[in-house]
Amino acid sequence: EDWKLHVEIDGSHHMNVEHWWADMSRQNELWIAGERVLRFPAWLVRERPREVLAQIRAALIAAGWVSGL
Repeated sequence: EDWKLHVEIDGSHHMNVEHWWADMSRQNELWIAGERVLRFPAWLVRERPREVLAQIRAALIAAGWVSGL
């Protein structure tokens, strides 16, 4: 909450048009409110977690978070 960052992991059911629109609508509302939304497919989280973590870290830093690492 402090960094106004949301991370969503999408599985195959997110390709269903109703789920897809629900996701888009929720994301639009967050963007309108000035929040950041990162979305990743589940396979990427499993297969290339470093890429996912790099983007999450970059978004946190852009929001003002300072890493101790």
